[in-house]
Amino acid sequence: MQQFLESWFAECSDGKAPALESVSMDTRAYWHAVLAQCKAGMLDSWQKTPPGRLALIILMGQLANLLEDSDCYKLNQKAKRLCLYGVEQGFDTQLDVMQRRYFYEPLFASSEAKDRDLLQRLLSGMRALAAEESLNTWQGWYHQARMSSIHA
Repeated sequence: MQQFLESWFAECSDGKAPALESVSMDTRAYWHAVLAQCKAGMLDSWQKTPPGRLALIILMGQLANLLEDSDCYKLNQKAKRLCLYGVEQGFDTQLDVMQRRYFYEPLFASSEAKDRDLLQRLLSGMRALAAEESLNTWQGWYHQARMSSIHA
């Protein structure tokens, strides 16, 4: 789990998923292998911890989309359920600001008004946690969530 998270965050910047063409072939191969394990249920135990749940949300959400996995839709729905249940359990509050952005990705991707409202509340709560150097990044996320809610 930790190795996957390290490889993911090494490729990301400001809460944005990497462009696939910028990721090395070795990292892509590793990500494909981990996603295959996830789809086979071999990583289900990860959901018991905040970092593990975050890893699964990334795998089934942004990574499945990035790799254009044939089961994207089904995986994205699972990622959303992991996110919502994790929020109910307070798992998100045990992660740093950047990790929380990825934890909430299924809410960013959702077109449902209740998910967008929840996302805005969660991001508002994150404001106090955003360090000065990450405040501009946080403001971009908040603006993205607000604009998506308006257009949903």
